Amino acid sequence: MKIESIVNECLIEHEGGSIFFDAIDEKLRNDNSLMQLMLKKILENEFFDYIVVSGKFGYAFNDFCINNKLYKNIICLNGSLREGKINVKLKINIKNKKIVFVDDSYYLGRTRDKIKQFLKNYGAELISTYVFYDGSKIKDEKVKSMYRYYNHFNIK
Repeated sequence: MKIESIVNECLIEHEGGSIFFDAIDEKLRNDNSLMQLMLKKILENEFFDYIVVSGKFGYAFNDFCINNKLYKNIICLNGSLREGKINVKLKINIKNKKIVFVDDSYYLGRTRDKIKQFLKNYGAELISTYVFYDGSKIKDEKVKSMYRYYNHFNIK
C-alpha cells in the first residue's frame, strides 16, 4: 500500500517528532491518489453535511476536491491548531449539521479536540475523524485511519 511506503520513508528520514509529521503532511498533500481514496472512504462510510480541514494539508485537500469536482461542502480552518486558536468566523449556518474532520495525521488529538469545540460552539457535531496516519498509543474508535503505527510496530 502506498501509505505504508510514505510512512516508512518518513520514519527512516526523521524517526519521529514534528519534523516527521511535517514530512508526512507534505507528501500527502501532493498525492492525489491517496486524497481520492480518503474521500471515497468517507463518502461510502459516513452520513454527514460537511467536511472540515485545516492548515496546508486541508487547503490541498479542499483544492483537490473542488478542482476535480468531487466534493464541495468543505470548511477550511487555519493551521497550527494544536498550538494556537482557530481564526475563522463561519459565514454559513452549520447548526445541527454533522461534520467529518479530515487531517493528514493524528497523535494526541489536540487539533481534533479544538475543532470539535469550535464546531460545538456553532451548534454542529463532529461525528468522526479521518486521517492517513494515526500515531496515537490508545486507539480512538472515532478516528479512522489508513495507517495506524501501533498496528505495524508493537512497541511499548
